Amino acid sequence: MDILKLNTVFSAEELMAQAFKPTQWLVDNLLPEGLTVLSGAPKIGKSFLSLELAVAVATQGSVLGHCVSKARSVLVLALEDGPPRLFNRMQSAKFPIPGNLYFSVDWPATGGPDGLREYLVAEPETDLVIIDTLGFFFAAHCFAWT
Repeated sequence: MDILKLNTVFSAEELMAQAFKPTQWLVDNLLPEGLTVLSGAPKIGKSFLSLELAVAVATQGSVLGHCVSKARSVLVLALEDGPPRLFNRMQSAKFPIPGNLYFSVDWPATGGPDGLREYLVAEPETDLVIIDTLGFFFAAHCFAWT
């Protein structure tokens, strides 16, 4: 197989001659549109950071010193939490309570990725989905995939 025929190799000149669309940011110069994975050791605050990020995006606030230029609708699948824990986190951090921030702590067992796709089609204004945790989401739904 000739790898050059696959168009996977290109020169620096070819790269620099291209025009790309500007990056679209959910959080200016921190979180671009598209897939981002937040990972780290257990119990270091990833869930709390994700919640802070969700609130910032929903309220046009800021997170980690970066501003959000437009308030957007956010869905948080807090699959290892329950409503009391989310309530306590929101209250203890004195987060504002945005009307465009939504939670699910028990994503429908048969929903999985297809259910999420259906939700996003039905709620097209949703610009950010946080799945906490991705491993839990896939483990709960891996046997329902076809």
